[in-house]
Amino acid sequence: MPSDIQAGDVIVVGQMYYASTVDDALPGSGFTQMSVLSHYKAAGEYYTSCTSYKIADGTEGGASISGFGDKSVYSYTSAGVYVYRPNSPATSVTQVNKYTYEGTGNPASNILYGSTSGAATIAVAVAGCNNYPSITFSGATPDASVDINNFGSDLRMRAYGANKGAGVDVTTDMGDTGANLFTSVLLEVS
Repeated sequence: MPSDIQAGDVIVVGQMYYASTVDDALPGSGFTQMSVLSHYKAAGEYYTSCTSYKIADGTEGGASISGFGDKSVYSYTSAGVYVYRPNSPATSVTQVNKYTYEGTGNPASNILYGSTSGAATIAVAVAGCNNYPSITFSGATPDASVDINNFGSDLRMRAYGANKGAGVDVTTDMGDTGANLFTSVLLEVS
């Protein structure tokens, strides 16, 4: 984890792995699970993704994340970590407009409607597949963004400051790249 994490930051983690067995992909200690998706592609071929978040208590800086199903059966594992620091320390996170997809078809696009409560928001999209997945965002221009694309996973996030309301409506989409796992969700941070 980054060394400068402070209490009240929001940590978002997306993980994708390919293995010969399926696993429940538990989120790390203290994290709240947004989605765990698994796709059986063929005998002995499972693709699994786990997306989770946590409001930092200030002890996470420089620490390792535990609890993400650390097993030796994985052919590959990739993960991304995003730390969002709101203007004032976060005390709650609410998931809205969540969409998940597991399968071999083309996942539908998902509209993440901006906060009407005035909360800062994080648009999260995590994709996993048996190839190089590609996520697209369209709509509002973010205040900050992160894109982490590895073989088998794509983690993209867009952050929007407080009081932007419906002006941050964002559409997320993932192309059809084979065995597809897709999570799209808006996090309202207050």
